[in-house]
Amino acid sequence: MFEIPPSHPAEDQRNSPAAKRSTIEAVQGPLAQAWPPDCWRDVTTVAAVSGGPDSVALLRAMLALRRPGAGRVIVAHFNHRLRGQESDDDERFVRHLAEQWELACEIGRADGPDPHPQPTDRLGSEEAARIERYAFLAEAAARQGARYVVTGHTADDQAETVLHRLVRGTGIRGLAAIQTHRQLLHGVSLVRPLLQVRRGMLIEYLAVLGQDYRQDSSNQHPQFTRNRIRHDLIPRLESEYNAELTPALGRLATLADEVQQWLEQQANAWLSASALRDSGDQAGPVDLDCRVLREVRPLLVREMFVQIWKSRNWPRQAMTFEKWNQLARMVHQGVHDSQRCQSVFPGGIIARRTGDRLTLDKPDQP
Repeated sequence: MFEIPPSHPAEDQRNSPAAKRSTIEAVQGPLAQAWPPDCWRDVTTVAAVSGGPDSVALLRAMLALRRPGAGRVIVAHFNHRLRGQESDDDERFVRHLAEQWELACEIGRADGPDPHPQPTDRLGSEEAARIERYAFLAEAAARQGARYVVTGHTADDQAETVLHRLVRGTGIRGLAAIQTHRQLLHGVSLVRPLLQVRRGMLIEYLAVLGQDYRQDSSNQHPQFTRNRIRHDLIPRLESEYNAELTPALGRLATLADEVQQWLEQQANAWLSASALRDSGDQAGPVDLDCRVLREVRPLLVREMFVQIWKSRNWPRQAMTFEKWNQLARMVHQGVHDSQRCQSVFPGGIIARRTGDRLTLDKPDQP
């Protein structure tokens, strides 16, 4: 007679009602704490859904937590068309998911893929793809009158981002990595409420719900730095140095974000105190009184210049630490009234020190 083998006790325990409730609470609890349902029950929210486990788990958790109200949840998917049929299948999966839950669905598509994509091309275009995706989400939010755009970034994404930036070289702002909340457009907030939840827990959550999802094959390619960090560096660090590395890096990002916010507040206060001329006009020059800044630490002076660059929308990508430090030295160096010094920075920004006055300007280009 055929005998059914006994189930493994550990498997029974994982599949018990108590274990399932624990998994559901481990996902929905942090989401509700980071982004209470009462905040979005009466407003429109755009949920960015790639079809992968993180974003699908986010959507399912949102639907489970949603309270009765006037608000709507709208699914948004951007097809980068980088993986041929696989990308199109992701789009179809998300469309079907939205239909299944009777949700409106916004679909964006890239103009067209490279007919002969190379791994190095993909690596070099990751930032461009991210910008394109967020531009689509912003447009979808504006079109739908949304108050929030929400994404499924996890604690693992946070840890990977911190390490990625450390490898490339970064400062306090870079260590702050992924923020839970930031402004996407005027009146539209970008929210990432799962930054305290591990990716593995989201996969367990989907298993409890019986919800399928898509897998992006490009996430396995070792030629991409982030993939090597995810599949090689972090597991090695966790096994050989710190099993709790991911939450530790998450705490570091939180602390760095708090420090960065304090720096910005202090820098803006010193900017107001030292400004001899700053109309707020992006086309106009900024004049600073260096006497006011004489005793201010270079750290705050550098951050003050970052705030000026941001307010003027001047290009910052090529402004390295050495460039910001050069500006700080122009503030602190002793220059007599009869002496002048001048430097040109990326984007054609001119910094001119005359006596105790430092002028920043971007002359009209022919």
